[in-house]
Order: sequence, then C-alpha cells, then structure tokens
Amino acid sequence: MPQQKTQRINGTDYVYIDEPYWNADKKRGEHKRKYIGKMVNGEFVPNKNYLLMQELENKASVPAKTGPVPATECTRKFYGATYLLDRIVDQTGIGTDLERCFGVLSKQILSIAYFLVLEEGLPLYRFRKWGYTHIHPYGEDISSQRSSELFGLISEDSKMDYFRRQAKRHSCKEYLAFDTTSISSYSTMIKQVKYGKNKEGDSLPQINLALLYGEESMLPVYYRKLPGNITDVKTIENLLKDIDFLKLEKLQFVMDRGFYSEKNINDMMKHHHKFLIGAKMSLNIVKSRLDRVRDDFCTRFNYNSELKLYVQSFTEEWDYTEEKPRSGEVISEKRRIYLHIYYNDQKATDDKARFNHVLDRLENNLINGSPDPEDEKLYQKYFIISETPVRGVTYSFKEEAIRNAEKNYGYFALLSNGIKDPVAALRIYRAKDLIEKSFNNLKERLNMRRMAVASEDNFEGKLFVQFVALELLSYIKKQMDDKGLFRNYTMQSLLDELDIIEYYQQPGKAHHLSEMTEKQRGLYEMMGVAAPT
Repeated sequence: MPQQKTQRINGTDYVYIDEPYWNADKKRGEHKRKYIGKMVNGEFVPNKNYLLMQELENKASVPAKTGPVPATECTRKFYGATYLLDRIVDQTGIGTDLERCFGVLSKQILSIAYFLVLEEGLPLYRFRKWGYTHIHPYGEDISSQRSSELFGLISEDSKMDYFRRQAKRHSCKEYLAFDTTSISSYSTMIKQVKYGKNKEGDSLPQINLALLYGEESMLPVYYRKLPGNITDVKTIENLLKDIDFLKLEKLQFVMDRGFYSEKNINDMMKHHHKFLIGAKMSLNIVKSRLDRVRDDFCTRFNYNSELKLYVQSFTEEWDYTEEKPRSGEVISEKRRIYLHIYYNDQKATDDKARFNHVLDRLENNLINGSPDPEDEKLYQKYFIISETPVRGVTYSFKEEAIRNAEKNYGYFALLSNGIKDPVAALRIYRAKDLIEKSFNNLKERLNMRRMAVASEDNFEGKLFVQFVALELLSYIKKQMDDKGLFRNYTMQSLLDELDIIEYYQQPGKAHHLSEMTEKQRGLYEMMGVAAPT
C-alpha cells in the first residue's frame, strides 16, 4: 500500500495517500492526494470511501473454491442476455482490462454497464430489482449510494491505463473517426460545465465529450471530457498529447471541417499521423484550385457513376511549419497533400432554394417595415437600402454578392495526406457520418444527454461506466448491422429475446438452463458467440 501522509487543515490532521497520475493537458506526471480519513486523539479514523475499498478488497481476498459450489437455496434468474454480454466482454478484452486497471471495482463497473445496456433509459435506483432477477458479474445489490461511492473511486490514472490497454487491442490500420458531442448537466459542482453551442439545442450548461471511434470495428477507443465552451478546432492539440501518452503511433484520423486549422494540420503531420478532413470552400488552397477548374468541372469526363457526383482530385503543396520547442527555430517546407473536390447537382439545387428562402424572408420583412435587427449583417451583405422623406424605404439587391454566395453551392471538398483515390476518401468520410449518427442514438439509449450527479468525481466515474456500456452496445450494433438483424429486430427486442432464457439452481444439484429455441441459438451464432450450455 502507498505510504500514508498527513496534512493539517483548520486544526485537523487529515490522512491521505499520494497518487501519481498523468496530466494529459500539461503532458507531464503529477500527483494528487486521495484522502482516506483523519487522526482523532492519535488514532486513525477512516472515511466511508476508504471503508468501502477495504470491504471490497476483503471480499476479493477470500479464495474461491475450486469445482462446483453447492447451492444452499433455490435460484431462478434471467441469464441469456447477460451471458451474451459476458462473452462480448471476454472477446473484446474489456473484462481483463477492467480487472487489471480497477481490481475489486471491476465487477461492479461491469454489472452497472450491463444494467445500462439491457434496461434502456431506466435510472440507476432501479438496479436493485434488476440485479435480484438477473445473473450478473457482481452478483449482489448495488444501491444508489453504493453506485455513487463507486463512481467516486474510479481514478483518472486507472482510466488512462484502461484506455491504453484497450487501444492496443485495436488495429492501427483502420481510420479513427474523431468527433465531439454535448452533454448537458444540472450540476453546479462540475468545473467544466459551461454554456456553449449545444449540438442538441439544449439550453442547459454543458460539457463537451470528444470521442475516438474505429471506422471498421465501430468500437469506441477513447474519450476525453472538455469544458462546454471549447470549440472543436481547439481539441486536436490535447488529443495528440493523449495519444502520445497512450503510446499509439502513426494513426489515421477522419474528422469534419469544424476541426480544420493550419495548426491542426501541421500538428498531425508533425506526429506522422494520416488524416482525412473536410475543408471549407473559402480556404485559399480550395478556392484557388476551384476557380481555375470551375468552368470545366461539370463535364462527362469528371462524372463518377459510382458516386453519382462530379469529381476531381489534385496533388497540392502544403506550407508545413514546425517550431522547435527548445531553440525556437521555425522549420518551413513543402509537403504533399491531396485535395478532392466534389459537385452534387441536387445539393446545389437544395442550397439555392434555402438561400432564396432566406432572401425572401428578408425582403418581405423589409416591405412590411419589420426587419429583424439580428439580420442586420445579411441586409448589409445582400441589399442596398436607402430611405428618403418622400419615397420612404427603397431597396435593391447586391447581385454580385448573391452570385458569389451561390457559385460554390453543390461543391464540397476533402483534404488528406494519405488517400489519393477520391472514391475511397468519400467512402471513409461518409462512414464517419454513420458513426456520428450511431453514437447519438446510443447516447440517447444510455441517458447521456443530461446527467445529474452530486460531485466532479461522481460525474467522471459515471461517464466512464457509460463508456464501458457504449463499448458493449457498439459491438452489438456492429454485429446486427453485419448480419442484417435490424430487418427483423430492434436492439432492445433482440436483447429481450435472449433475456428470457433462465438459469435454475437447486440445492445439491448442478445448475441448468431453460429450453432454448432454434431462433435463440441462431441469434447467439450471428452475434459471434457460442450458445450457453
């Protein structure tokens, strides 16, 4: 056990354990104090978290008996769905990595994750009833108070160790989709909860969650919590620092244009990562190239029948810069980058219709004498407005500004330092959109849109347990997609179909299972696991 130390605060000697951890933001090792109690009249008085850890460690230290354990009472519990999750945990290494990183807490983490997966949208106080009727890893009740205590015991160092172990299990050959999402919170105790641009339109303060997802495995690899007022473009620098700590090299990222900045491109090149990123049409590298080829872009030669789009790809030179941290010397050189430009007729039509709808609204408000003050910049950009005592308000359109706005409608662009083929680039980029939609659906299922917790530590711990549940759900969804199971099942109906398989145990006899149908056996097979026996 680490050495215990004391600190006097307001006349009381508090006992703490000094724990080293990695600060991903500052990219260095630091220490934090884990308080376990206080000294009263020369005697150590432990706090409740320390007592809980001791209780769990004592339970875990009791040697398990080999061979079958005789039952002392009749047991009848649901087993089929938790058995499926047990096998997924084994195949993905989730169980092994949790045990190595969290020790005695791992079974409770898994049991709560199982509950979140199987009981869509139910609050944690319903765990008691669920746990009583189901076989699950911990095997005992986890009350609301106990779950809060568990969340508070999940340390940052253990989480990063878990991410590192899980990341090593992922193939570095697949592209990793990177995106952020918003999680609203009622809590005033969480420092990073801020008002910002909420992607779900929620008016509550929020934190942002940055997530890495494997495009082929469809499994989450890693997440980090961000203040709610941090924009996407600012997250890449810390992501790259974290990836260095996770000891992942030469990764391949795919991300949308909200993450684009020259610094981010330079940073990814500096760390030898491949990337595919959306680019705004207003960027100089895109604008200058498109202006040169625009007149001859939409020709039969450039039409791609597979994509049903007009496509052109170009090899461009990127002005790479890197500042040496010690000397301050700036290195500048040209690096190769691929620019893929696409044109979609339908998108152009839709964009023009939306734009003209906006102009119609502005014009009607002007005619009615009720222009919205929030539209002032739009009026300045697209209208010439004058007012005289005799004629009143008159207006005309700035046709050149309107033509400039419309000329890029239907076009979109991607930049990559690794993908030459525009068809492959768009396929990978579109897969990111599917992952984003999938993640939003799973987030809804796990009740992650709004979180009410009592403290910062509880929030961090609950978020991690939900991440473990997200890993399990993502595996299930990938299998269902691959096997075409969504034609006949929702995720919940499939889990319910397996959940009704029961486990029976009688005193003095070996356990047995309820009858399984061929349909249930087939579902296990399509989920990639052997049916229980």
